[in-house]
Amino acid sequence: MAGYVYRGDEPLKPKTAARPRRLGPFEKSKCGTNAGYHQHYRHKQEACHGCNEAHKAYDAEYRARKRVK
Repeated sequence: MAGYVYRGDEPLKPKTAARPRRLGPFEKSKCGTNAGYHQHYRHKQEACHGCNEAHKAYDAEYRARKRVK
């Protein structure tokens, strides 16, 4: 059998609820990097200056790589 196929006469399977995502502790050592920027975002904090600058640099480099192709 190649997998489940819904035939219409069967009841729909209920969806399972997604587990809430657990956040690890905030790691100050990541500040000033793109990973630090995303860590601020996940913790719903305003990113510090170093993280903002690192994210801007990463984003500019990413856009430049996309243009070359």
